[in-house]
Amino acid sequence: MPSLKILLLSFCRLNGTIPTAKGLCELKHLQKLDMSNNDLSGTLPLCLANLTSLQLLDLSFNHFIGNISLSPLGSLTSMHTLQLSSNLFRIPISLLPFFNHSKLKHLNCDENEICADIDVPTLTPKFQLRTLDLSGQGDGGVFPKFFYYQHKLEYVDMSNMKMKGEFPHWLIRNNTKLDTLHLPNCSPSGPLQLPIHSHVYFSDLDISDNYFNGSIPTEIGIRFPSLNSLDLSGNGLTGGIPSSFGKMSQLTELDLSSNHLSGIIPQELIVGCSSLSELILSNNSLHGQIFPKQANCEELIRLLLDGNQFNQSIPYSIINCTRLEVLDVRDNHLFGSIPSWIGNMTSLQILDLSKNNFFGNLPSSFCPPSICEVYLSRNRLQGPLMNAFYNCPSLMILDLGHNNFTRRIPEWIGNFSALTYLLLGYNNLEGKIPIQLCNLTQLRLVDLSNNNLFGHVPPCISIDSNWVRGIQDVDDSFRTYIREQPLEFTTKRISYYFRGRVLKHISGLDLSCNNLTGKIPAELGNLSVIQVLNLSHNSLTGLIPQSFSNLKQIESLDLSYNNLNGKIPQLTQLHWLAVFSVAHNNLSGQTPEMVAQFATFDNSSYEGNPFLCGPPLSKSCFASSMPGVSAKDKKDHKRDDGFMDMDAFYKHSILMSELSLCCSFSKLGWLQNTELELIAEYNLLLVFKAQVIGDRVDSGRQGTRPEICAQAIAFWELDSTITESIPTINLSGQGHGGVFPKFLYYQHNLRIPGWIRNVTYLEVLDLSENNFFKNLPSDFGPPWICEVYLSKNRLRGPLMNAFYNCSELTVLHLSHKTQRLELTTKNALRYFQRSILDLISGLDLSCNNLTSKILAEIGNFNIIQLLNLSHNKLTGLIPQSFSNLKQIESLDLSHNNLNGNIPQLLN
Repeated sequence: MPSLKILLLSFCRLNGTIPTAKGLCELKHLQKLDMSNNDLSGTLPLCLANLTSLQLLDLSFNHFIGNISLSPLGSLTSMHTLQLSSNLFRIPISLLPFFNHSKLKHLNCDENEICADIDVPTLTPKFQLRTLDLSGQGDGGVFPKFFYYQHKLEYVDMSNMKMKGEFPHWLIRNNTKLDTLHLPNCSPSGPLQLPIHSHVYFSDLDISDNYFNGSIPTEIGIRFPSLNSLDLSGNGLTGGIPSSFGKMSQLTELDLSSNHLSGIIPQELIVGCSSLSELILSNNSLHGQIFPKQANCEELIRLLLDGNQFNQSIPYSIINCTRLEVLDVRDNHLFGSIPSWIGNMTSLQILDLSKNNFFGNLPSSFCPPSICEVYLSRNRLQGPLMNAFYNCPSLMILDLGHNNFTRRIPEWIGNFSALTYLLLGYNNLEGKIPIQLCNLTQLRLVDLSNNNLFGHVPPCISIDSNWVRGIQDVDDSFRTYIREQPLEFTTKRISYYFRGRVLKHISGLDLSCNNLTGKIPAELGNLSVIQVLNLSHNSLTGLIPQSFSNLKQIESLDLSYNNLNGKIPQLTQLHWLAVFSVAHNNLSGQTPEMVAQFATFDNSSYEGNPFLCGPPLSKSCFASSMPGVSAKDKKDHKRDDGFMDMDAFYKHSILMSELSLCCSFSKLGWLQNTELELIAEYNLLLVFKAQVIGDRVDSGRQGTRPEICAQAIAFWELDSTITESIPTINLSGQGHGGVFPKFLYYQHNLRIPGWIRNVTYLEVLDLSENNFFKNLPSDFGPPWICEVYLSKNRLRGPLMNAFYNCSELTVLHLSHKTQRLELTTKNALRYFQRSILDLISGLDLSCNNLTSKILAEIGNFNIIQLLNLSHNKLTGLIPQSFSNLKQIESLDLSHNNLNGNIPQLLN
């Protein structure tokens, strides 16, 4: 075959090296050789230099290696097309090996190792290229000199090549037929200079992700009137958007995002660019109206204006964008109600209005027919969901978190068979979790946290994922409907924003901070692909299901602040577990063996469970640090007919300088019911210091239950003669629940009692780290109270007048010990000893569910230094009375629903 001129071997599954013996190298008349898309490797044989008639050589998409400067390609001077893309060649950016190729017109070297030359001789290349692709990764040094001699270039792509210098405006000037110039992520800097003449052939310019600064030249629309695509994103450009953009009548894609642009969107841009299909102005400082009232946007498909300072309502003119598929205005200052006419935008697929100031109820049935994704989180929307999304059969993502929606989750939620992400957290939703959620088999993330939901956890709820750790991801369908909209979800105790393909790899269920009751369904253990499971801060009871050992992909498991009992099941085979907490329950027995991931968990994962023992807890399972009640004591107690000298006990209580209400019932199996009744008749708080050994309870006696917490308390009305004498009440960290201990009285709700206001000389009240719930009593603060600790409970409702008469109040703060306080001040967590604490004063009600307005009376706390009301649901204005807080050092009102102007005093 010595006369063969064309040899096509692409996609033939060839492997190995090119043979050097008789064969390919003897085809001296060969003009076209295509060996692309195979599995060939090694260096190019030197005998290829014999193919002197070769005009087209395509070696792309193989695994060839070697330095092109030492290869036989330098001898093939008849070539006009050379394709070397996607190999492992080392190619000098100067293109010196091809300087004698006078016929070379098309050179593609992308996705190889492009390197800078150390010493380049001053030579003039003989070639006049038309297309050049050197994109990939590499350090090219300065802009290659051979470009100065090129005058016929039509396509240039140098993407991701690090090069020093300014924008090569001379390259556009010298090549009058240049159509495409791609220089993204190439590191040029300085102002953006344009050629002095208009270039009618220039249609595609991408200089994104560089270091250009200064303003966009005002004449850009005149210099480049034929541009079809312009990407200036990711630079440091300042100033306004030039109105001359309106001269680009053929412009279809414009991306000016991630700069420092300011001002308004010029009407000329929207009216003049009639072919515009994609407008991206995200992450700038633009303000005013998001869209001019007169708009010619019939071709517009994607409108991304997120991360700016637009501060008006959504204009009706957007309805003229009949082909609009994506509307993203998140993270602005837009306000007003959400217009119902959005439901008439038949092409709309993605709607993101999150992180704005929209308020009011959702329009009924406003859902566009093609909608797939709705993001309305972090606004001030309110009212019931009703039928807002009733006709959304294609809905895949619904994010309504951090609003004020009320009433039940509608049952029609089960009609969204394609729903994948459901985020309703941080609202005021109530009622039971609808069983219709079990119809949604595609769910990957569900967040119903921080609401007022009650009832049981549905056992049939499912969490799906088509990604499993260790299995290669081959499903690209996800990209068809997930654009780049971020979703906020809390995992590993930190709130993250997930977007794009990363979001595909996250699956979780968050039902925390509600009022859920009953047992944890064993069926949740079948969610073998789930990564995040958070059931904390509820009132769940019973055992931790053994089936949780099946959660092989779990990374974060939080069951804290419930009423779970029994032993912790064997979970040490959960090798991906990074966060684990069963704190503040009624668990007993030994902690899991400290192996694998469990070796990384400290005391905080188990605290608040008095019957738990073993490392990392200090309590040993094999030896008692405190003596128990002896058999003789029990016998003597029976012999005395169980009678206690209550009068002596009463008098002793009056004389106590600090009344510590720590009642341990783990060893009170011998305490008779008659004695309990006697204590009740004396109208006393039950004060009894019993010794605790392990998790043993004498369950043989009537009225005792093994699952009862080791420390519990029962409240009775106090006699005024004793209540006036108590200077300190400390119940912190005792696990006191919403009901009396079951062996005392059954099913009696326990709130913070109103009689505390009668403890006249009470100065310190610590009820933190318990399970007290519902509203604070009105005006319950004693007149001389100085310190109140109510943190880590389940209190809710308006503040009303609870502290109205507490004129001496200096600290209302989260704490678990009165001798060593943990305070958050100036956004830093610090510990203060009692001696230092005397020098500070503060009020911290953060991270609760407090509602209503901020009381203006708080401004009367003129000596307060720390005030933290963040992470609640407070509404209304910031009180002008805050001007009286002359000593304030740290003021945090974030993460609420406050509106109006910031008072001048805070400026």
